[in-house]
Amino acid sequence: MEMYLAYLDFTLVLAKTPSLFDVLLQLGAEYIPNQKESIFSLIRQACSLAEIFLSCLSANETVESKVEAKEAELPKKLAEKFVEVFNFLKLKIEDKQK
Repeated sequence: MEMYLAYLDFTLVLAKTPSLFDVLLQLGAEYIPNQKESIFSLIRQACSLAEIFLSCLSANETVESKVEAKEAELPKKLAEKFVEVFNFLKLKIEDKQK
């Protein structure tokens, strides 16, 4: 899971670099191999799943033992990172469209 966190951190670096931001969006057909879905689209899908996961965790917080909470710590951190990255990208796209 640490690798996924590193990929998400790298995605944030790309998003914060104006000359590289567009690689997170849909690329043209001139790029090979042809991109089926943009990175932004994939992160949006993962964010939806992450939000479901986080809501399930919060619903079960009162029932979980400390051991179960510890086991869910890293997946929870990953889910929160997906939500953070998606929200950042969404704001950047909205700013770009203005």
